[in-house]
Amino acid sequence: MTLYRAVPWDILQQLFKTKKINNHVLHFSATCRSGLDFLRLTQAVSLLSDSFPLIRCNLRIQKEMPVWCDGGYTPDELVSLIEKEDCGAEQNNFLMQEIDERYGPQMKIGLFKASGKDVLCIIMNHMLCDAAGFKEVLYRLASLYTALETGTEIKNCSMMTDRTVAQISGRLPLKKRFGLYFHREKLSPRGNQQFSFEGNPAAPFIERRVVSKDMLAYIKKYAADHKATVNDVFMTAYIRVLAAVFGTPDILPCAIDVRRFLHDRQTVGICNLVTTISCDIGQELPASFEDTLSRVKNCMDTRKNDPSCMKNLVLLEKLFKLVPFGTAFVFLKKVFNNPPVSFTNIGILDKQKLTFGTTDMTDAFMTGSIKYPDYFQISLSTFGEKADCCVNLYGTENDRQIVGSFLDTLIESIRCHCTHY
Repeated sequence: MTLYRAVPWDILQQLFKTKKINNHVLHFSATCRSGLDFLRLTQAVSLLSDSFPLIRCNLRIQKEMPVWCDGGYTPDELVSLIEKEDCGAEQNNFLMQEIDERYGPQMKIGLFKASGKDVLCIIMNHMLCDAAGFKEVLYRLASLYTALETGTEIKNCSMMTDRTVAQISGRLPLKKRFGLYFHREKLSPRGNQQFSFEGNPAAPFIERRVVSKDMLAYIKKYAADHKATVNDVFMTAYIRVLAAVFGTPDILPCAIDVRRFLHDRQTVGICNLVTTISCDIGQELPASFEDTLSRVKNCMDTRKNDPSCMKNLVLLEKLFKLVPFGTAFVFLKKVFNNPPVSFTNIGILDKQKLTFGTTDMTDAFMTGSIKYPDYFQISLSTFGEKADCCVNLYGTENDRQIVGSFLDTLIESIRCHCTHY
């Protein structure tokens, strides 16, 4: 039986669910014209599991350190086909399901065929990777499918070479690497703003808002004219809408991919390489959107380019290396806190890399874990010429209306300032 050692971030993701912060499921959904071949898809998944065997594993808790144990799951257990005139309810149910790390598989794929179009829904255990890693897995799946369709030679490609942050921190100069341990970076940056949701553990939902092609073009131009990024614009609107709800601005914790410190951003293993930094514009909200954007840009330019943000990841790995697993887990469970309000930018879903043979995707979005109340996170992903804002929550219908209203206000704030300045 093949075993693979779990890395500390795998355990931290498990802790998120243990502490009722969020489940650990990543979500992807894409629509294309009818044409995806189910048999070829299962063959591609078989090849993918050889490159990244963790998707067919179960987590086994051991005294020294948990391990991933190959469960021998076949592609038929990972991939399902649903053919109906209307698959909407089934697609939603598929995306909302849990993944249990103890009883795999750790990845599930649903191919839904209905009324002249195909929808591909994929969920993966967040313990295996972050959104950037998930994208690499999806790109690999698409390339394998394409190779099978075209008869192209398929080269062996391990996605398991190194799953630790050492592949990045180890490239820093010795002085900077050593300095990470003593940097004043906060271990758990968080603000004081917090929603109060009714919550319903039996009713997970993903509330989605699509930013149209025209509006995204306006946002990109507005950002460029202000020497900012699209990410800066969304964070600015987020901070201002939060300030309107809670009466004052607060720091906004946001996820950052530390692959940015690699020259080509390419790692040698699928894993979690995300940490959290805080955007702090001060306790007074600037009068204008533009002034707020300027503060957000200045703060983010400084924070996201400072390697010290890796401190949390480096300390996490050091903890599990020096302290017995059980002791380390209990300590981490006691001291770790997650921000109640946060933001994550999943980034661009590469349309070319998501082409399955002759079938290209016409619409796609990705979003992260589903939060337990009262945690609240907005995720942003971009595909083609459109973007998606999502909030995922275990909540009541009333909670969903609150979330939907917040997203509508956020989008309207951006529209007003980016299309009429």
